[in-house]
Amino acid sequence: MTATLATTEPASVAPAYRAAGFADVVRSEWTKARTGPSTMWTLIATAVIGIGLGALISAVAANHHAKSSPSSKLTWDPTAVSGSGFAIAQLTIGVLGVLLITSEHSTGAIGSSLAAVPRRGRLLGAKAVVLAALIFVVTELITFASFFIVSLGRPTKDVSLY
Repeated sequence: MTATLATTEPASVAPAYRAAGFADVVRSEWTKARTGPSTMWTLIATAVIGIGLGALISAVAANHHAKSSPSSKLTWDPTAVSGSGFAIAQLTIGVLGVLLITSEHSTGAIGSSLAAVPRRGRLLGAKAVVLAALIFVVTELITFASFFIVSLGRPTKDVSLY
C-alpha cells in the first residue's frame, strides 16, 4: 500500500520580506526623532532663545521708543521686533538638523537603517520630511509666542503725534 501525501499550495504566498514604503520610513524616522533626548533639548533651546531674545529686544526697543523721534514712533513695527530673536534661534535649528540627519552615524545604527531601507534617497527624503514638519510646527509656535509677547510690551500710541 502506498500513501500519497497531498499537498496544496496556497494561491498566493506571502513574501518573507516586504519593502518599506515611504510612509513606513517616515514613521520610523519620526520615532527616532521624538525618542532622542537631544531633539527635545534642542527644541527647548530654540524656544528659549527665540522667545527670550525676542522679549528682551522688545523690552529694549520699547524703552527706546519713549525717547525716539515722532517719525520713528510712527514706524514702530512689532512684527519686525518680535522676529529679531529668531535670527539667533536659527542656529539651534541648524543643530537640530545636523542631529536628526547624522545621529545614526555615531552609533553605527545607519547600517541597520540602510538594510531596512536600501534606497538611500527614500531614507534621506523621510529624514527631510520629518525635520521639515518638526521645524515648521516649532517655529510657528515660537513665532506666535514671540509676537504676542512683543505686542503685550508694545508702547502705547502717543496722542501728541496726531
